[in-house]
Amino acid sequence: LRSLGQKGHFSGLCAAMLSSQTRDRVTLTATKRLLSKLGSGSDQRILEPAKIAEASISDLEVCLAGVNYHKTKAKQLRSIADIVVRCHAGVVPDDFDTLVSLPGIGPKIANLVQSVLFDRIKGCGMVVDTHVHRIAQRLGWVTADGGPRDPEHTRRCLEKIIPEAVRELVTRRLISFGQEVCLPQHPRD
Repeated sequence: LRSLGQKGHFSGLCAAMLSSQTRDRVTLTATKRLLSKLGSGSDQRILEPAKIAEASISDLEVCLAGVNYHKTKAKQLRSIADIVVRCHAGVVPDDFDTLVSLPGIGPKIANLVQSVLFDRIKGCGMVVDTHVHRIAQRLGWVTADGGPRDPEHTRRCLEKIIPEAVRELVTRRLISFGQEVCLPQHPRD
């Protein structure tokens, strides 16, 4: 998506939003269905906000079948597309506050979009998914300050100890480690 530049930003935002609480292979399959049905460009690798904003909810739901909360995400996706078209001239916003104001986009996805799509290091927070959250807990990287030990708390703790320059790399490594070795029930030796 980086190679597509600004044209690929909306496609990346869509894929990132769909990835929340959904396995990677399911997200990839749904994204391919979206591109196949609604993609633009000679190789249909680009999702345009205007086209998604005009798509029917039922068409989006069919494309997103298998994605957790696919009916909700279909509505959110169309709302995001509409907002991007109406308020941002069809360009995906790159600042954190605007990203988290979009339906279905929380801190994790906003940081993911900033680091991966916009190649941002400065001011970009950690991306804390279930794997990063679990590993940080097991390694004792998260302080017990009396508050809830949720992913947002984990993100704030990790941002205190992991330099901005390596956050994306650390996130990717922790996710892989969590998927392959440090499993939820029975970590492998």
